[in-house]
Parts: sequence; structure tokens; C-alpha cells
Amino acid sequence: MLRTFLFIGLLAQAWPVLAAENYSPPGLLTGGLRVVGSLVLVIGLALLVLALAKKRLQLLPGQKKGAIRVIETRALAPKKAVALIEVRGRELLVGIGQDSVSLLCELPTDKSFADALDRQLEVGE
Repeated sequence: MLRTFLFIGLLAQAWPVLAAENYSPPGLLTGGLRVVGSLVLVIGLALLVLALAKKRLQLLPGQKKGAIRVIETRALAPKKAVALIEVRGRELLVGIGQDSVSLLCELPTDKSFADALDRQLEVGE
């Protein structure tokens, strides 16, 4: 009985060696086609996931072209934040709470520091 178990154990350890003797590696053309086919499959899947993310899931930020654009958002506390939003060329600062969104102020859309300085100097006089 012990001899039978030993024989089975030795045969199980020698099986990969016996199987390797009958193994012949694939040709260069076959191996190359497998590599190229796998590469095309992986790139195709990556492009499919990217297309779904852009169109369906809209996971990529900054890809939307509409009238409303969120410029920046800052969290102040849990479930409370402020956001700078551009709506048709106007910049709005809004407060976001758990159950509400409120306009805090409308910011001037000065394109340069000189314009902002001139405007502030006019208000100060």
C-alpha cells in the first residue's frame, strides 16, 4: 500500500517533465499573431471603456460644452461647500448646503489685473 502511494507521488511529480518532452513551441508566425491579436484586443477594450466614460457615464471632468461651467469647488465642512460657477460669461459664487444652494455674490469678470485695479480705484474715490 505504501509502495502504491509512493509510486503515485513520484508519477505526479514527474508528470510535468514527461509532458514537457512532447511539447513543441509555437512557430514565430503563430506566436507573433497571438501577441498582435492580444494587443489589438486590449487597445480595443481600452478605447471602448474611454468612449463609454465620455458619452454615458460622464466621468471625465471638463469634457462638457454647455452654458454652465463649474470653475472651482471648495469644501468648508461636511456637506457644506462654496463653488465658483460661470454661467454665460458671468461668474457666480454659490453656497452649497445639505438641502439648499444659495447665491452668495456675483463676481466681476475682469480679464486683467489692470482692469480690476482701475475698477477698485473708481469705487474708492
